[in-house]
Amino acid sequence: MVDKGKADPAFDAHMMPIGEWALACWENWATEVSMEAIVKAALAMVAKGKNRWAKVYGPGAALVMTCIRIEWQVVSARHLVTHEGEMLDLKLDPPAVVLLKVADAVRRWRWKKIENICPQLAVNGSGRGAVMEPLWQLLGTKVADKDWNERHKAGLRSAAAGRQFTQSRVKLCGWAVHDRCLVCLNNIIEKESPYEGEKRRTIRDTVVATDDQLRRAPVGDLSHRIWNGDCLKDLRTKKAQADDVRIARTCEVRGHPAWERGLAVRPPLPKRKQSKVETFNWHIKPASLPVLGDVYPDGSFLDGISVELGRGGWAFAVVDGDGVVVAAAYGVPPPWIQGIEGAEAWALFQSL
Repeated sequence: MVDKGKADPAFDAHMMPIGEWALACWENWATEVSMEAIVKAALAMVAKGKNRWAKVYGPGAALVMTCIRIEWQVVSARHLVTHEGEMLDLKLDPPAVVLLKVADAVRRWRWKKIENICPQLAVNGSGRGAVMEPLWQLLGTKVADKDWNERHKAGLRSAAAGRQFTQSRVKLCGWAVHDRCLVCLNNIIEKESPYEGEKRRTIRDTVVATDDQLRRAPVGDLSHRIWNGDCLKDLRTKKAQADDVRIARTCEVRGHPAWERGLAVRPPLPKRKQSKVETFNWHIKPASLPVLGDVYPDGSFLDGISVELGRGGWAFAVVDGDGVVVAAAYGVPPPWIQGIEGAEAWALFQSL
């Protein structure tokens, strides 16, 4: 799970310097005093430098500048504060946990850059991105039939990634002199051609439109192509939901990522957030420790359509030889556990 979805070199660019520093602290590659001196020198350089990245050399400066870019704070050689305000102790938190936090911060950093183009995605919190889970399911399915196959997957990838070059985008790149839909413009010209019925225009013939025809042709953007244009009306009637078509005609959907690229805005965060720390509660507290008996640990993790909705728990019970429950406890696993297997392992660990 950790290695999926990291083709962007931005992940390595952030995870390698922070991860190596975390590993150095965890395995005591150097004394804490020397590592503290390196970090202090790097922080001093950053504080007074203008072109700070040009002066970066060594692991300490790389750590500091990388943390600044993802809005982390370097408190000391062993203490980092994440963008969510969570304190990481590199002597206590394993490097694998730190890398998970860095990957999450990089995803947030990437989504914030995308929000410069699609500001609607930041409505319910900046950096959270779009609801991608349904798209990953569609792209990862092995189903291949007439309704969904590799051809459809390629189209979904193209649409979601913004690879559709409409005429308005072509003109913006300087590759065309107008931004009008070519299909609709061609239909106007064909309808008004004086040679209709006697001569048909071929693909080798140059199409020349008058200023009046250009003015009457609609702008060829994604909203026109998908929802409003007559050029794809038959396909829209066949494939699109009638309610969506009606909304697109009555509301302004131009430029909205949900309507043009399939990137729906994430819902607001739940009012009750995930626990930031692990918990331990006795349900049946034994009279003394250790307890002798058979241990029955269990863990569960219920996740929703997004990570923010995931909730985990663990419990164990100890049964003696007479079948009496002599001890039982329950609680919440640490926040870095995001799956059933982790909750199960944590339950076993707590029972020891």
